Amino acid sequence: MFDIQFLSDYLIKLGASRLGRTLGRIAVGVVGVLILAGFLSALFTPTATATLFPLIVGFNTALTGYGVVDKTRNGFERKRMVAMTAGVIVVLLATLATNLLFWQLAGVAPIGAGALWVLLPVGIVTSWLGSALAIKYFRLN
Repeated sequence: MFDIQFLSDYLIKLGASRLGRTLGRIAVGVVGVLILAGFLSALFTPTATATLFPLIVGFNTALTGYGVVDKTRNGFERKRMVAMTAGVIVVLLATLATNLLFWQLAGVAPIGAGALWVLLPVGIVTSWLGSALAIKYFRLN
C-alpha cells in the first residue's frame, strides 16, 4: 500500500538536508531553462532559440551556483566544486528536457550532442562564477 505519511516525512527530511537543498537548486535551474526556452520559442524559431541556448544555460547555471552556496552556506567544504557539479547536472538535464519538449511540441530537437561541447564549459564557468559571487557576498571561506 502507498503510505503518504512516510513519503511526506521522507521528502521533508530530504529537503532539510544538504543534498535536498542542492537538488532543489538544480531543479530550479532546469525549470528556469525550460521557462526561458519556452518563452523565446514563442518569439523565435527553434533554431534561433537553440542559438540563444548558451546564454539561457549560462544565466541559469550562474543562478544555480549562487543558490547552492546560498542554501547550504557552510554545509560543504568545497563549495565551488559542488556548484560546478550542479552546473553540469543542470546543463545535461536542461538539454535533455528541452529536446524532449521541443520534440513533443514542434517535432524537432534543436540542441544536438555537439552543442554540449559549448554548453558544458559555459555551465561550469558560470556556476563557478555564481558560487564565487555568493561566497564573496556572504563572506564565506
